[in-house]
Amino acid sequence: MKKPRENGDEPKADPRGPAVWENWIAALKGREFPGAYEVPLYTDAYVTGELEEGYGPYRLLNLVPHIKPGVSRQAIVLRVEAQIVFDSEDPLFRLDDLPRGTKCKRYHGGGRDDEVAALFSLSLGIRLKPGDWSRWFIPGEDPKGRPRPRHGEEPVLLRGADRRVIPGPAREQSLNDDVLVKHLPLVEPSDAFAIVRAARLYQDALWIAESQPELSWLMFVSAVETAANHWRSAEETPRERLHASKPELEEQLVAVGGEAHADKVAHMMVESLGSTKKFVDFVSRFWPDPPSSRPPEWAQFPWDDKTAIKKATRTIYDYRSTALHDGTPFPLPMCEPPWIGGMPVPSERPGVQATYLPAAGVQWTKGDLPMHLHTFEYIVQGALCKWWNSMIPADDTAGGPSTGSGQAGCAT
Repeated sequence: MKKPRENGDEPKADPRGPAVWENWIAALKGREFPGAYEVPLYTDAYVTGELEEGYGPYRLLNLVPHIKPGVSRQAIVLRVEAQIVFDSEDPLFRLDDLPRGTKCKRYHGGGRDDEVAALFSLSLGIRLKPGDWSRWFIPGEDPKGRPRPRHGEEPVLLRGADRRVIPGPAREQSLNDDVLVKHLPLVEPSDAFAIVRAARLYQDALWIAESQPELSWLMFVSAVETAANHWRSAEETPRERLHASKPELEEQLVAVGGEAHADKVAHMMVESLGSTKKFVDFVSRFWPDPPSSRPPEWAQFPWDDKTAIKKATRTIYDYRSTALHDGTPFPLPMCEPPWIGGMPVPSERPGVQATYLPAAGVQWTKGDLPMHLHTFEYIVQGALCKWWNSMIPADDTAGGPSTGSGQAGCAT
């Protein structure tokens, strides 16, 4: 039964932020129980703790499952009070007055449950994916809720070799370590949407890393690029970016059509202007602290060497561009499980002098291989969390970015 909505409870036809943010903001109005549902979250981490308050309409309940290291299983139940839902086919939550027609600018490939899981995946640095609804709670009916049949497919986590490409996310992790998701309603709606987009890419990159590390590299880079685009747009106008990246083009545009013409073209080109520099600048600006546990010096990435950092990030972005536009995958040694060999933690970069694939006529030198994928995941998670934390009002932060895999993700 569809419950009539009270005045002021309708979402805006063109939502300001992502669904997870809009639903949270609506919940802050103190509306009476509007209906809810539960959905299982899958992970290969050993999850401790649970979150029953402080997250608006969301609860994360720990199922305390049997531990199977490295195997994805239902470990958490996400309970959602559905204040608003956009374009749902469910009779409980259907909303018929949203505008129709093509509107895909805000599309990121998932719904609100995916957004919640992605935000916690990024904040805590663990693999986390939602399954299908398992129970719903309808106002005026059984307060214990009713079971719901499964309609969709459950997430499948595929593994490759016995050794992990990214070992850290399968560790023990407390949900109570989150210090970012709890502040989501405090950020601006456009910032919240950028965070969700970057988190969704990070979430998917981490999920497929063991079976498809070449694609995982691409998605981790895209997660950073998504954040960098939003960050740079707040720092510079399109015209300023055109001037910094292509001053000769700007001069020609002004000569042909004047200032207004140059402004118009700058807005059309803004996403592609200085893409490598934007990527490198973002990573350098939000560079995370080094891991708490590190391998011997010969296996370390030079963490405090700014020149090495910029060179490595440029190399990674060049590999990404070549993979997308020329079909050449990331180098194989950067996609393989890292060497451990009796060390307390895995190597941060390939340590060979040269790697050959004789049958294919391929060779890489050590200088071509800046880091392993697990090292880059650590950097991406740490940088994105620092960026996210920078958008929370200063008097509302709670200790800075989560330590997640950004501090422990390189541990075995």
